[in-house]
Amino acid sequence: MQNTQRKFRPLPLSLVVAGLMYGGQMAVASDLDIYRAAKDSKTTLVLMLDTSGSMGSTSSSNSIYEDYGLCSDTSKIKSIDSTTTPVIKAMRYCEISQASAEASANKNTIEKGCELVGTNYRCFDRIARLQKAIFQLMADPNIKDEVVMGLAQFSTQSNSSNASITADGRTGKIVVPAAPLTSTQRAAILAQVAAMRASNGTPTGHAYAEAAAYMMGTTTAETLTIRRDSYREYFSSGSWRYQTCNTLNNINYTTFTQTCKSWNSETTTRPSTATTGSYVSGSRTIYTVNVAAAGRSGFTNSVTASKSGSVYLSPLPTVADDEKECNGQGIYFLTDGEPNSSDMPLVLMRKALNDTSFNESGGLPSGTQSENAMPEVGAFAKRLFSGTNPAGVEIKTAVVGFGRVFEGIPTQTLMNPDTGKNRVYYNCTSSTNQDARNACNWGEKTHPSLPGVGGFGNGGFYYAASTQDIVDSIKNFVAELNKDIPAVPTGAIVVPQDTLAPETLEPFAYLPLLEPKPGTNTVVWPGNLKKYKVNNGTIFGRNSKPVFKNGLLSDETYDQWSVDLVADKAAIQKGGMFDRLPMPMSTNTANRNVFVENESGSTLTKVLPTKASVESTVVVGGLTTTANVNQKRRYLLNFMGYTLEENNDAIPSTLTRPDTPYRALGGIVHSTPVMMTYGVALDSDGALDNSKRDDHLLFGSLEGGLHIVNATTGEEQVVVVPRQILDKQPRALRQETTGSLDGTTPPNPTAYGVDAPWTAYAEYARKSNQIKAEFMYAYGGLRMGGDGFYGLDLTNKTNPQMLFSINSSKSGFSRLGQVWGKPVVTRVNIDGKPRLVVVVTGGYDMQYEDPKFNLASGEAKGNAVYMLDAKTGERLLTVGRSGADLNNTNMSHSIVGRVKVLDRDADGLTDHLYFADLGGQVFRVDLDNQQKTKAKWARRVVRLADLSAATLETDVRPRFYEAPVVTIHDEQGQRFAVVNVASGDRSSPLYKANTSPNHVFGLIDRDVARVDLYAASVTLQSQNITFSSTDLIAKPATAAHQADMLSGAKKGWYYPLDAFGEFKQDLVAGLKAMNEAAAIRNDLYVPVYNPNFENSRSKCSAQVLGASEVYRYCLPFGICDLNDASNNRQRFTLGAGIQAVNFGAGTEGDSRRVLYQQTTGNIKDNDNPNATGVHREYVSPPRLQPVRWYDRQPKLPKTP
Repeated sequence: MQNTQRKFRPLPLSLVVAGLMYGGQMAVASDLDIYRAAKDSKTTLVLMLDTSGSMGSTSSSNSIYEDYGLCSDTSKIKSIDSTTTPVIKAMRYCEISQASAEASANKNTIEKGCELVGTNYRCFDRIARLQKAIFQLMADPNIKDEVVMGLAQFSTQSNSSNASITADGRTGKIVVPAAPLTSTQRAAILAQVAAMRASNGTPTGHAYAEAAAYMMGTTTAETLTIRRDSYREYFSSGSWRYQTCNTLNNINYTTFTQTCKSWNSETTTRPSTATTGSYVSGSRTIYTVNVAAAGRSGFTNSVTASKSGSVYLSPLPTVADDEKECNGQGIYFLTDGEPNSSDMPLVLMRKALNDTSFNESGGLPSGTQSENAMPEVGAFAKRLFSGTNPAGVEIKTAVVGFGRVFEGIPTQTLMNPDTGKNRVYYNCTSSTNQDARNACNWGEKTHPSLPGVGGFGNGGFYYAASTQDIVDSIKNFVAELNKDIPAVPTGAIVVPQDTLAPETLEPFAYLPLLEPKPGTNTVVWPGNLKKYKVNNGTIFGRNSKPVFKNGLLSDETYDQWSVDLVADKAAIQKGGMFDRLPMPMSTNTANRNVFVENESGSTLTKVLPTKASVESTVVVGGLTTTANVNQKRRYLLNFMGYTLEENNDAIPSTLTRPDTPYRALGGIVHSTPVMMTYGVALDSDGALDNSKRDDHLLFGSLEGGLHIVNATTGEEQVVVVPRQILDKQPRALRQETTGSLDGTTPPNPTAYGVDAPWTAYAEYARKSNQIKAEFMYAYGGLRMGGDGFYGLDLTNKTNPQMLFSINSSKSGFSRLGQVWGKPVVTRVNIDGKPRLVVVVTGGYDMQYEDPKFNLASGEAKGNAVYMLDAKTGERLLTVGRSGADLNNTNMSHSIVGRVKVLDRDADGLTDHLYFADLGGQVFRVDLDNQQKTKAKWARRVVRLADLSAATLETDVRPRFYEAPVVTIHDEQGQRFAVVNVASGDRSSPLYKANTSPNHVFGLIDRDVARVDLYAASVTLQSQNITFSSTDLIAKPATAAHQADMLSGAKKGWYYPLDAFGEFKQDLVAGLKAMNEAAAIRNDLYVPVYNPNFENSRSKCSAQVLGASEVYRYCLPFGICDLNDASNNRQRFTLGAGIQAVNFGAGTEGDSRRVLYQQTTGNIKDNDNPNATGVHREYVSPPRLQPVRWYDRQPKLPKTP
């Protein structure tokens, strides 16, 4: 006889929510449309080149002799025309035999700077080496056309039409206006460089002011009023006597005066010349006249195209003030040594800055030559770099010391704090030459390890002796200016559950990462997985610095798997498992362990890096799209690390191993890592020794791989590629591919690959002094990567096997959509025998991409729940709308969240399945495991609630994307379940036009605890609960509300999602519940996303739109404090983007459960009793219910 009065033995609350508390299934990364691209960085620079006489090789100044000690007799210097277009005429050089004594005596210098032609060295003068360098630079394809570059020189040797004039020795000028480096611009630069010659002085200060004025769109031109001596008057021998000026001194551009150098003979007649002033000098009165002078400005002679009226045309892009920092701009200043001939630097610099108060305070020390202007140059460089200038931007200055005077300044390779990359720094303070030391400090960047160095131009200093040195210095400066604005890295913390001992968690968390690239046609957004230490709910890098800063990923940390052990600067593909991928290189024997699903979906085949292997794996008959089969084979080899070109040519017989690793790894978004424990040692007391574990992680990524990674080392053990990836998105397997997914269609959205959450299941046995997995199975789908569902045997973690492969074309699975939900592995009794089964929801229908979609009739794809044999994939139970094993005509909408399973009597068998759909409904399936026949085992599917009346706008139902949270409660002699669901449109996270809020619901299920639930005839009390005041209480707060729910007069409660207080935004539109809620110790945590919030380090950076808070409610009645309703809902920050609720270990070895946040500690505990903030830690209580595998497993028969 059927036992209809079976005792209900609920699990303790702590166990009921264990899967929610620790499982990686909760922590889901952001959906792709919440990202905005970084601003494009524009690079603008002007090359100010020294063409002074010391750059040449004349008898008065021989740079060949100064640099190489050769040809002191200039008559031995030869000349040659270049073979370039345009031709550089008469390049001067000294030629010596490679075997000569001179060559041996100056070997190092000659080998570095001279060119070997046959058996002779040709050592060119500086101006020729400079010209050859610019020609080489303009031919370099690595200097991108987008770089905006202009040309200037000093001293001026041409007019505004660039026609040659005598070098003035006093000014600098703009020769070619800055423009993108198209072929036309490159040709214009080459034409002027070819015409340059070495002549006259080195007016460094004046030239620097000219270049800066051009960058800022100002001018140096000013008509000066000079007080000139005219005649003098004095009394002598009883009469007034007068002398007119015969010859004048040079103008003093500091005092704006021109004094008389020599006087004519005296007379007694006052000159008739009109004067404007006078001054006394000794016993004489000097009468003066005011005259106009043009000064030292190069504006007049600068090429006409660089000017607009009385000012320069700035080459800097016109952008909003808050976006100016997105671009890089600088002056490249090449000089060969001793600055001079700058007698009015302050006049020009003040004019350029539009600041008459500017002075040389804080500048560099004075140089060795008169009129060197280095104090003014140093102060001016600081002003340009500070951004306090007419352009309002940071203008860097790089200085190149060209010549032997700069040789020998010691260097150090140090990490640049701004970029996290190594660069060469010059220790300027070690130079014994004052002019070289000044030039070095003028350009060099500061570094903590080099006190007293740099701090002026901050663009870098470079010593150049050769043509190549100059080329390299310009390329390095371009790289410095090119602001590599990173896409904002994003991810959500994952704390995988330890299946062996869920009550003691390891103090580690994993961060799946995604580098969004919206606004591009990048096929795969890149990603990584990193491992971090945890302490008191805060995630720390290996260097003990917090991983998150102000809600965003910090750039000061590195992870547990880091190879370099240096801060990764928040770079996605640096450190983590990415650096540990076993890629083939010419210097190793590694190969990626890749398996591909065969054409029938029945097996997995290992792919070897050989022509035969890849051709037998990717065959025409196995592809829906049969075109370009060789190209798809090449993509697979690309994925394995071989750099084959993207074409349909035959696979080469021999594959070349690359010199550098060729890695392809997409972002990890929804397929969050699952812990797979293959074994653990036992200590002398028989307890688990967590220092000797064999843990691996399982997850999928956007490029299309399902990865198994060693949790200790971060090394990938195997990667599985489903057949659908090769069929539908093969180009995703190639590194940094742009365009379309399959290479034949127009560009389409980014690849999704293997993006669904997976489940792993194992059973264990004790063998000697260790626990080992007897088998390891894994299950999951592709989410938006396809409609497949897979079962894999991963018992041998380096040789996976296929259990089964299912898609909607298979008989009995016509309602299967895109599998989004995490499969659940459990046991049930079918025909009186325990069966290991996997339960998966039907999945997603793309119609729900429309936020206003309303299913008025019919049924959507994915409106079913499937239970399969865990080993064979045999369909054992279908729950659906019609034609299924269990039917409910209300099941019309897609079911995307996982099911929540409940074991009502703690016998290890699942008795109930809870799930919710995208139509605002919640269902429960009842299974009677005491029945001996399958027909009687599956009892019913009941609609617990229809909350569709909680519309967000006209005819738009609330959507439930996640599994319900189910907790069991005993209150005043009554036992019941509370089923919590929260609505929010995950398909359109940025949508906020709804006129009503989303809600969190607490539904009371009285039936699940009834002892007569399986009776032949039973009247259900909890079904079809509606969104109405008849059934539910809005914002419960009173004892009367609580009494109504206890009595059954009310069937639950709800709260609107209408506040976002931690981010100082209240009653905002568009708030959505995102990711699974979590229940622990009568507290319910619901993550809530606000699409209105912006997060960014700057306006330049990529944006993660929105931020997340967690709402805390109290169970079972939604009331925390009967005396103060404001305490019934608490909120606090989770972080930027769509974040999840995650509990994990407090500190290593303790039993606390701490809610992880992207902020530092602030935990209330014995050591910190006065900490502020939300109480977010829990101490795990003693448990009477077995929770460890070796406590509970003996009750269950082994899986066949």
